[in-house]
Amino acid sequence: MAKIREVYEAARAKLNSDIPVAALRLLMVESNNLKNYAELDHSLEKEQQNEAVFWHQFESLNKGVPVQYVTNNANFLGDDFHVDSRVLIPRPETEELVEQVYRDLLLNYRDEPFSLVDVGTGSGVIAISLAKRFEEATIYATDIDYDALKVARFNAMRHEVNVKFFIGDMLKPLIDNNIKVDILVSNPPYVAKLEEVDENVYNYEPHLALEAEDGIEYYKKILKDIDKIFDDKIKLFFEIGSDQEERLTEIIEQLKYEKKYYFSRDLQGNIRYLFLELTK
Repeated sequence: MAKIREVYEAARAKLNSDIPVAALRLLMVESNNLKNYAELDHSLEKEQQNEAVFWHQFESLNKGVPVQYVTNNANFLGDDFHVDSRVLIPRPETEELVEQVYRDLLLNYRDEPFSLVDVGTGSGVIAISLAKRFEEATIYATDIDYDALKVARFNAMRHEVNVKFFIGDMLKPLIDNNIKVDILVSNPPYVAKLEEVDENVYNYEPHLALEAEDGIEYYKKILKDIDKIFDDKIKLFFEIGSDQEERLTEIIEQLKYEKKYYFSRDLQGNIRYLFLELTK
């Protein structure tokens, strides 16, 4: 077998110009069971590459298949999760969302139990990441897509956490089961025009998890039924589209509750998060 460096250089020479070199390097990391790029760099000269596996995967990568789907693995907040074409690939922006939820929970629920739902869970990364950090919490997750829920359940078993999964549209499973929660977290579909997303996202990631009528359809659905899933007070944490602040503000202002809310930006400087507290 050839050294990793020899295979890497051969693959680099064949790499489609539309494919980022970083994707190739990540494939090298995954196909050699390495931890990170630094470990790859240390292994270039001394380790041998499993070529049979690598070249088969490289073929898919070179056609434009996202590297996370090629390797069936995505890293989220330092943990590995199974992903495939049934679910979206988790983004750094969603990591930021979970980190902000985590800080709020540490501040306000450090010594008391709480219940939380992840609405539109997809691969389960939000619910599972929070369940790992708050073992005493009651965590629910919903999704309308049965295939996506199979991926989420697999990831929950892989990480040995207790998340209660329900199939159904938005809040309906909670309402049907008379479940009340303290916190809601959601990264719902919020793309109004699919033709505007990157080509590889459009070609390979599930449209059901991306597209929303007018971009804010699912926020409206959640807020319309929100009174049915809490008793006195609830906190909501949303990932949103960068152009949705004004329209969501209009909807929030019409809610007949005592409310506190604010929008915040992601690391790229775009409006990306909505935090909302409602009291009956």
